[in-house]
Amino acid sequence: MTRVAMFDLGETLVDQDLKPFAGVDDALTTIEQFPSLERCLVSDFDGSFADYLAELDRSGLRPHFEPVNKRVTISSIAGVRKPDRRIFAKALERLGVEATLADTIFITENASHIAAARAMGMHALHFGRDFTNWSDVPMLIAREIGESREKRKPPV
Repeated sequence: MTRVAMFDLGETLVDQDLKPFAGVDDALTTIEQFPSLERCLVSDFDGSFADYLAELDRSGLRPHFEPVNKRVTISSIAGVRKPDRRIFAKALERLGVEATLADTIFITENASHIAAARAMGMHALHFGRDFTNWSDVPMLIAREIGESREKRKPPV
């Protein structure tokens, strides 16, 4: 069952100037209301955690990922860059949830990260290909959660 939504920040949630794409704030607000879904950021970032948080503050999206010590994982903390399995595992560890990579959906604009995530058994949504309008994302995630539940139902 999909229990965790992992988001990439740069060029997925925000543009190169750290301005959120249209609909991102509303989509994240809606996703926060999903009772059985945790959410987090997983980003490649070579600077310090404080520097990353300063960028997240500039984007205006930090409130969606509080507490940040739980919901934000960057490559300099994990010691590896995406799409290495260990960065995603570190994000699950920081979230403190009993979930596997198969229980996650990763949302990014990077096609090679999408392919790697799917190869690891993760669900994935490709911004720019699977969707271009952020207002569609809550429905896509809800559908993924529903499909995951359907797969677990015993035959009648």
